[in-house]
Amino acid sequence: MGGARRQALRPAVVVELGTGSGTISAFLASLHPGPIFIATDRNPRAAAAAQRTFAANRAPVDVVVADLFDGRPPLPPRTPRTN
Repeated sequence: MGGARRQALRPAVVVELGTGSGTISAFLASLHPGPIFIATDRNPRAAAAAQRTFAANRAPVDVVVADLFDGRPPLPPRTPRTN
């Protein structure tokens, strides 16, 4: 049952809240190339570090700088995603 259920779950979008350096999203994107990955952090310096991690690892992850707990919607990623 566990294996069949695991195969059935194929998310279209994966969002990481508080990405920090981005290593988790970069790792997951390398293992699962199908979904769109979005990494968020409220700290612009952390988001910049994550962007460098994604570039160095060629991980197709979009970065959004936003505090998702402040009630305002985040700005969309500024660069188009390329596959």
